[in-house]
Amino acid sequence: MCAADRPDAPRGVRVVSCTPTVAEVAWRPAVAHNDPILEYSVYYNMTFFGVERDPGPRGGAGPYRRVARSVSGSRLLVRVRLVPGSAYTFHVLARNALGWSERSALSTPVCHTPPTIPFRNPASVCTESRQPDQLVITWQVGLYVTVI
Repeated sequence: MCAADRPDAPRGVRVVSCTPTVAEVAWRPAVAHNDPILEYSVYYNMTFFGVERDPGPRGGAGPYRRVARSVSGSRLLVRVRLVPGSAYTFHVLARNALGWSERSALSTPVCHTPPTIPFRNPASVCTESRQPDQLVITWQVGLYVTVI
């Protein structure tokens, strides 16, 4: 008789490459504990131009967001689309039929994407004249992080 359990956390999460728009994140397989790994889930945290995009409570590290898709249990590398001018860390969870693992250690090294020219025009551009010599211009920047 073989006992089965939830998998261990994936090991060795690392940023293999980091460009202004794409990172490759790889990891070593989780120990499956006699039940095959069905999927991996990759999460990221992003600091945008030195400011945490989703700050956590009392200025701590902000929440990690799940990359758009789950990754097949046989894959050990994902390509993630990034936003220039940001810093990213990643962690990975594994799932078998008995549940999810604990999260892995954070990826190394931190992926720093250098600033670059915009890929598209800003959205929702608005102007406001507050005083005769003052014009305020606001716009929305499209941020995205997805698996490609």
